[in-house]
Amino acid sequence: MSRRERAENELVSIKNDLERLVLERTTELEMRNKDLEKALATNNELVREVYHRVKNNLQIIISLINMQKNGDMWCSNDDFCLDMQRRIVSISLVHELLFSSEYLESLSSKKLLELMADRIGELMSYGSTVIEIAPDSLDVQLRLNIAMPIGMILSELLSNSLRYAHNEGVTSLISIRITKDGDWMVLSVSDDGIDYPDDFKPDESVSLGLHLVMALTEQIHGHMKFYNKNGANSELYFSTV
Repeated sequence: MSRRERAENELVSIKNDLERLVLERTTELEMRNKDLEKALATNNELVREVYHRVKNNLQIIISLINMQKNGDMWCSNDDFCLDMQRRIVSISLVHELLFSSEYLESLSSKKLLELMADRIGELMSYGSTVIEIAPDSLDVQLRLNIAMPIGMILSELLSNSLRYAHNEGVTSLISIRITKDGDWMVLSVSDDGIDYPDDFKPDESVSLGLHLVMALTEQIHGHMKFYNKNGANSELYFSTV
């Protein structure tokens, strides 16, 4: 056998060995990927089940509060019970959206605004007040650590507008939107009702709702703006990064 033939045979042998090793490695990786996909699917199902159970448990609490409102001394203050229900509803809605989300760890801001406007508006129907999602509102993905505080802040701002913005005999409009301002996302709640008082200082307010708004805003490293322009306006500046 010539030197050239020996070299060619060695190359063929090396090629066959490489193909065998690649096939073995590919088969091993495919098996690992299947195991990972199975584990991920199981984990996703467990997470969905947790979200589902939390949402159901919160619904039970809401129902119990609603039952206790009827004549119980502990719940004789309707606003107190209503605020408790509303705050629990806002937490429940975030879990509801996460449960139905494709990614499980984030949710659509558009769906959050729509659900919150619908449920809070239904729970706190004050006169003829309309809550609308502004046409220019953006739809961004909100991670759980951002979505929960934003949902609760939105609940407080909507509650404030529903309570104080409406005028008897006049249809009031509350508009909510998410827009972008430089590096910040901005959640805006505006109404065409009564202005904030000239001496309004949210940091000095005795309102539990405003205390929650300011505390949750600090938690997500954002900041709030309150001002009057054709009614009361509230803006939450936050980052999704």
